[in-house]
Amino acid sequence: MTGRLLSSMGRGEFSSLGLSTTPEAPLKCGKPHTEGQGWGLDAIDTYVFWNLHEPSPGKYNFEGRYDLVRFIKLIQKAGGFPVWLKFVPGVSFRTDNEPFKMAMQRFTQKIVQMMKNEKLFESQGGLSSSLSCNGYRVPWVMCKEDDAPDPVYHGGTNFGRTAGGPFITLAMTTMLQLMNMQLQWLPTQSLYGLSLVSHESEVEIFQVLIFEAQVFYSESGGCAAFLSNYNPTSAARVTFNSMHYNLAPWSISILPDCKNVVFNTATVGVQTSQMQMLPTNSELLSWETFNEDISSADDDSTITVVGLLEQLNVTRDTSDYLWYSTRIDISSSESFLHGGQHPTLIVQSTGHAMHVFINGHLSGSAFGTREDRRFTFTGDVNLQTGSNIISVLSIAVGLPNNGPHFETWSTGVLGPVVLHGLDEGKKDLSWQKWSYQVGLKGEAMNLVSPNVISNIDWMKGSLFAQKQQPLTWYKAYFDAPDGDEPLALDMGSMGKGQVWINGQSIGRYWTAYAKGNCSGCSYSGTFRTTKCQFGCGQPTQRWYHVPRSWLKPTQNLLVLFEELGGDASKISFMKRSVTTVCAEVSEHHPNIKNWHIESQERPEEMSKPKVHLHCASGQSISAIKFASFGTPSGTCGNFQKGTCHAPTSQAVLEKQKCSVAVSSSNFANPCPNMFKKLSVEAVCAPSTTSNA
Repeated sequence: MTGRLLSSMGRGEFSSLGLSTTPEAPLKCGKPHTEGQGWGLDAIDTYVFWNLHEPSPGKYNFEGRYDLVRFIKLIQKAGGFPVWLKFVPGVSFRTDNEPFKMAMQRFTQKIVQMMKNEKLFESQGGLSSSLSCNGYRVPWVMCKEDDAPDPVYHGGTNFGRTAGGPFITLAMTTMLQLMNMQLQWLPTQSLYGLSLVSHESEVEIFQVLIFEAQVFYSESGGCAAFLSNYNPTSAARVTFNSMHYNLAPWSISILPDCKNVVFNTATVGVQTSQMQMLPTNSELLSWETFNEDISSADDDSTITVVGLLEQLNVTRDTSDYLWYSTRIDISSSESFLHGGQHPTLIVQSTGHAMHVFINGHLSGSAFGTREDRRFTFTGDVNLQTGSNIISVLSIAVGLPNNGPHFETWSTGVLGPVVLHGLDEGKKDLSWQKWSYQVGLKGEAMNLVSPNVISNIDWMKGSLFAQKQQPLTWYKAYFDAPDGDEPLALDMGSMGKGQVWINGQSIGRYWTAYAKGNCSGCSYSGTFRTTKCQFGCGQPTQRWYHVPRSWLKPTQNLLVLFEELGGDASKISFMKRSVTTVCAEVSEHHPNIKNWHIESQERPEEMSKPKVHLHCASGQSISAIKFASFGTPSGTCGNFQKGTCHAPTSQAVLEKQKCSVAVSSSNFANPCPNMFKKLSVEAVCAPSTTSNA
C-alpha cells in the first residue's frame, strides 16, 4: 500500500471499501461482498466485535449471527470493548498499557488463528490485511499501511444491544440497508488507473481570488494538477497552462497529466432513488400485554447496600436496566399532607435515561444527550403517610466507545438524590440504604423467546380498550408478508424500548423528534454540521429493518417492551418500494476513457457523457416525470427548470429513457457559452419484463 493506493499485482490501485459487519447483516440475508461489487466496491471492511465474541474473559461466542468464519471476506478492524475490560485492575484503554495489551493480545491471537485455520489471509487467497483499531497497535497483527482508503458505508442495523455508543439505539443507520437505494456511490470506475505522484514531489500553488491551482511534479517528470473554484454559486472558465477549463461552482478538477480533466467533484454522475414505505398484507393479531413489576425493592434477587452504586459495575452490561430503590417514612404531621405544596425530588444521573416511580406510579422521566451525559430529574412527588418506596429505573443506552479515558466514565444514578419541601427542610437520600435489581422481570422470564412457556398471565383483549401504561410488554403474532421487498416495522407510534422477532432482537427504538433547519440543501459552500438537514419535526428513526430470513411463513412472534407508554395498535409492517430514480450529468462531465484515447493518440471517437437510469429488480421505467437540459436546480423529487432550458428535453428522454448522451447536439443548444447539465427523474413501476 502506498499513500492511499493499494498495491495489487505490482500496480498502485484505488480501493473502494464498503463496510459490513456480522451483527448488522444476518448471514442468510445476503452476500455483502458480491452485492458490494454491484455498488462499485472492490473490498469489504468489517469489524470484529470484541464485546460480542468474548462476553466474559476467555469465553468466546462465534455461533449463529456471530459466526465470523462464515461471514468474513475482508477483516481490517477490531471494534467494541467488552464491559468486563473496564474492570480489569489498572487498565487504560487505547494506551501503552500492559493489562490492556495482554487482554487484547489474547483476543487478537484468537481471531488471527481462526483466520489462519480457515486459510483466509491474502497469502492463503483471502484477507488483504488486518488491523487492530482499538487504539494500540500490537506487533502480531500486521497491516499493510495506516492510511488505508476511507470506508464507504452501506449502512445497517446493529441487531441486539450492540449500538455504536451512548444514545445510539442502532449503530450506523438502518435506513440504507432497509432501502438498498441503488446508490452507485462514487464513480470509482472513473478513477481506476490513476497513479498518484510521489510524496517527495515538488508542489506549486497558484491562487487568484477564488480560483486555485495546485501542481505536483515528480522526480521522473510526471505532473498532476488540481484546479479549484471556490465560488459557491457561479461556474467559471479558467486558463491553465494555456488551456481553457470549465469549473463547476465549489468544485475541484483532477488533471493527472496537467492537461486532461478526468474527475470533477461537482459533476459526479450518480443515480439516486426516491422510495416509499408501503403497507403490507400482514396484520399483527392476538395482542396480549404484561405489566412489568415495578415494586422490586423486596425481591429475593436484589442486593442492598448503603449509598449509590455505579450502574455498569452492578449490571456488567447483562441488561440495559438497573432498579435503584429506597424507602422514606413520612409523618402524618407533614404540612404538605394538609394542603401544602408537594415535596420536590431531585435525582442526578450520569446517563443515559431514567424513569422515577413513587409507590409504583410513574412520577416522570429524564434523559441525557450525547453532548451532555449528565442530567437531572426534578419533579413534584406524591408521598403518603407512612412508608414510601422511591424507585428509579436507570437505563444505559450503549456503552462509551471514545473520548479520553472513557473506561473511567461512570453510568447510572450517582447522586445526589435530594427531597425538598419536608418540614425538616432538605433531606439527602444519597447515603440511605438502597436496593438494586438488575434487569426486568420480563427479561428474567425470557418473555421474548417463542420456545419458552412462562407461567405469567398475559392480558388478552383489544389494545383500544386498554390504557397505555409505562413499562409494558406486548406480544402479537403475524404471518410473513408477501413478496421479497425489504421489510420494516413502523414504530412511529411508540416511545422508547426494545423489540424482538421470533426471539431475535431487532434492537432498541427511541422515537425522538428531529430539530434543526431544513430550509434547503446545496453541496457548495463550507461544510457545517447544521447544513443539509432534513426530516425536521419528524422522528429521527421510524422504520426498523426486519430481515426476511428471520420469518416463518406463519405464526411469527413479535414481542416488545415499551418504557413510556406508546400506542402499539398502530405498529405495522411496511415494505420499501422504489418509486422514482434520478440522475444529473453535466455536458462537461470528465471521462477517463477520453484521457486514455488522447494520451495514447488512439484513432477513436471521444465518448460523450451519458445519463444511465435503471429501476429496481422487477420494475421498469414507466414515465419521465422531469427532464431539463440547461440550468435546472433542486434535488431528486424537487427538480425545477432554470433560466436556460431545452424544450426538447422531455421528448428526448421519453424516447431513449435508459441511456441518454448529454450534449448540446442531442438537445439543441438552448444557451451557448453557459455551463449546462441534464437533470432527470423517471417513474418506476412493476414490470413483468426485464429492467430498462
